[in-house]
Amino acid sequence: MKSLLSLAVAIVAHGCVTVPEDVSLRISNVSQGLARVESPYKGMIYVEGTTFRVARNGDCLAVGKTVPCMQFAIAFDYEARSESTTLMCSSEFTKPTEVVDRYKSHGKGREFSAPIVLKGKTGKAFWPGYVTIDDDEIPERLTTVCWFEGNEVLRVSFKFQ
Repeated sequence: MKSLLSLAVAIVAHGCVTVPEDVSLRISNVSQGLARVESPYKGMIYVEGTTFRVARNGDCLAVGKTVPCMQFAIAFDYEARSESTTLMCSSEFTKPTEVVDRYKSHGKGREFSAPIVLKGKTGKAFWPGYVTIDDDEIPERLTTVCWFEGNEVLRVSFKFQ
């Protein structure tokens, strides 16, 4: 069974914002924890935290199949100078983990990297992921780091028991 969903970002843009010339991107109000995921782009964190015992809190779509899973997410607000801002994000696992999305497998490894595009000059990001509950290969820790213009702008870790 698949171990971890590739994290995806959903953006809800809000109005206009002025970001000082020396700041290209500002991330604030970062939260993480167990989540109710309504779609790949929308949901809510209902228990904040970083360490969780793996237990079913939903069903997830993995490589086209519905599987029992524990859903979690990262959420944050952002302000940017540009209408489109690309972060380079990398997730590292404590042991080789198969990374999947809703329709395909990205292979097994200890790291998965992908660009994430934030749309609009201001918005809210909701970045869900999951672990399947019937898999013996769940990583003990998942750490995700995002960079923008060579600077680290976001770092979060989850510990699974």
